[in-house]
Amino acid sequence: MSETIELQGCEHCGEEKNLELMTRMGDGWFCEDCYADFKTHFDACDHKWSPHVDEMGDDGQYCERCSGFVRNEDFPLLFGEPAPGTPPAH
Repeated sequence: MSETIELQGCEHCGEEKNLELMTRMGDGWFCEDCYADFKTHFDACDHKWSPHVDEMGDDGQYCERCSGFVRNEDFPLLFGEPAPGTPPAH
């Protein structure tokens, strides 16, 4: 008996890939290669953040340079400081 592999189209390249190997960002799924490319650009970016609400209604910060979005609640985990314009966590 063979296992069925669930396929999903990558939001960036459009290729159908194994869903178990993909990463969800916002409301889209990204294959390993496209996610790695995004992560490389995101990590190297000199971010310019502005407040933004994503398609899921989450408050966060959008970078106009790399098109990255980080929810305000996740910002301290990624950057070690509160999101710009938000009160410090206690």
